[in-house]
Amino acid sequence: MAVACAMLAATSPAFAREARAQTGGFVVTLGNDTLHAESFRQSSRLLEGVIVTRVPATRIARYRMTYGTDGRPIKYELTTTDALGTPLTYAGASGSLTFTGDSVVRETLEKGVSASQTLYAPHGAFPSPGLPYIGVSYLMYEQAIAAARLRGDSAIYLLGMFAAQKNPQRSRVWFPASDSAELDYFGVARSGYRFDASGALIRADWRGTTYRYRIARVREIDVEALARAWHDADSRGVGIGALSPRDSSRGVVDGAELSVQYSRPARRGRSVWGDVVKSDVVWRLGADMATHFSTSADMDIGGTQVPAGRYTLWMLLKGDGSGELIVNKRVNIFGTQYDPRADLARIPLQRVDTASEVERMSLSVLDHSLEVAWGNTIWRVPVRRANAPTPAPAARPPATPASGRAAAQSGAVEGVAFDSLRNVPLARATVIVSASPAGRDTAFRSVFTDDQGHFRM
Repeated sequence: MAVACAMLAATSPAFAREARAQTGGFVVTLGNDTLHAESFRQSSRLLEGVIVTRVPATRIARYRMTYGTDGRPIKYELTTTDALGTPLTYAGASGSLTFTGDSVVRETLEKGVSASQTLYAPHGAFPSPGLPYIGVSYLMYEQAIAAARLRGDSAIYLLGMFAAQKNPQRSRVWFPASDSAELDYFGVARSGYRFDASGALIRADWRGTTYRYRIARVREIDVEALARAWHDADSRGVGIGALSPRDSSRGVVDGAELSVQYSRPARRGRSVWGDVVKSDVVWRLGADMATHFSTSADMDIGGTQVPAGRYTLWMLLKGDGSGELIVNKRVNIFGTQYDPRADLARIPLQRVDTASEVERMSLSVLDHSLEVAWGNTIWRVPVRRANAPTPAPAARPPATPASGRAAAQSGAVEGVAFDSLRNVPLARATVIVSASPAGRDTAFRSVFTDDQGHFRM
């Protein structure tokens, strides 16, 4: 699925000039971990690129696109292999897009078998991003956004390399400044893009989305060396693996069976409370799919009656540092599908700040309580069977003093961290982005960010 989409652009006005010759790459980080890297070389008639990604295992996507003299794409070709060069055959892993007027002929894989389709593309087409967890070409974002700006459009259109997709997906784009753009993220957030005077994408900020990535342009990067290093880590069992592995917690409280199914994001050097988990924004209490909770009997959770059944759990970190557990009646949903109209209850959480750091979030049923631990904080709420006697309080670790709590909450945001590439030599990788001493990219400007570059939504 790497680089497995076509991003629709414009009719002839968008291609009134030849593609700009350039070389370079992009590095994608999540906290202290580098997840993807892209290298490309483009002339006026030919673009060739390589994307290496390590989630959940190392893969290499190689793409090639030819252009006409008017700058229009003619043909886009993609192959994806594992780190050893073995072709991968899952849907979208390889194929081609041939552009003919207002149509695209797509050759792709469907259930391991080649499939050919002709698709209506009234705005023309640009090959472009695949799924971010799988691998993305940020150069294609640069080109598609530039085309939309040139034609004065408010949208780009996504067409995947997947046979099941029959129509382009429209994605709203905004241009808050001549050097900036923002793309809609499923109506719940936006990603931001910053360009230099020539129109080259310098950096992108996806921290407002569920991916939380930061993307920086580099002059040169050896993606083949990265692929070897990441494959070696995979072979030794120390690779990245799943970013937020699915897990479960079960317990028996006063004879009632409780269970929680959730995904476990990692801290990765970031400040969790107020940064990863933003204040005054409902959080999915995990990652990916919504966190689900079930009980076999009616329960008392923090003084609120919760009938037997299955629910989703969410959390709200308030601006004053307190927190609420949200019990919601919608189930079998993704973490972006929260609906406050289905709330059963909002229950205050007890906060305990600790001296130690929990790297990967945990959610557990323990000692008549439901506990969330991540970073330097434990959140808990008492749990007992409805109408059961109140249990004696269990021994708990002491909270840090108020001054320590304030210090723990004010940690600096991590910047683009290339040291997470560990032992891979990157002497030739020069980052074309500067950060403030605190690690924040204060140069990033958008009407939708605060004065420190954070998306407000």
